[in-house]
Amino acid sequence: GTSAGLNRFDGREVSVYDRGNGLGGKPVDFASSLVATPDGAVWIGAVSNGLFRRDSVTGQFTSVEYSKDVENKLAGRTPESLAVDKKGYVWAALGDRGVDRVSPDGHLVVHWKPSLIREGAPSSLIASAVTFDHQGGLWVAGGGGVSLYEPNSGATLSHFDLISGTPGPQKWKLAVDSTRNVVWAIADGYGLWRLSRTGE
Repeated sequence: GTSAGLNRFDGREVSVYDRGNGLGGKPVDFASSLVATPDGAVWIGAVSNGLFRRDSVTGQFTSVEYSKDVENKLAGRTPESLAVDKKGYVWAALGDRGVDRVSPDGHLVVHWKPSLIREGAPSSLIASAVTFDHQGGLWVAGGGGVSLYEPNSGATLSHFDLISGTPGPQKWKLAVDSTRNVVWAIADGYGLWRLSRTGE
């Protein structure tokens, strides 16, 4: 994914999907996030153009419709980050629209919300980045910190208040350590943090 669309390399040739030919008939300027699911599908988040799924068999692109006030549709137009859980569901960070969970076929969209807010954690969910750790915990970065949730119950397990009080929306990236249950968090312009469930 690039600021000029999406490039796909099949080992011999490069295919470009941009404003000219788009994804599923919709023009794409900026492919902001990518993730692959166990069924071989590739999901693409596009700035201001929503979420797309590329079928591994047909190669066709389908879009997930968005509307902030309608059930079973994506709540925001710009998936800033995508993550896949153990069941193959795609989770999308949608900025001030929070987090949506999309079924593997793209037909079912649930607007996910925390059910239990831990003291010190934000009451409203702002999501710039999402990822899952090796225990299935959902990490969400946005605003001034990072929170760890139990995705099924929505319970807040931990909250890390890292840069609260800084001006403007923050851009975050999250990555899970491949050998330890550690999450690395980057806030653009502010720094890098190493986070864990145990606080070590």
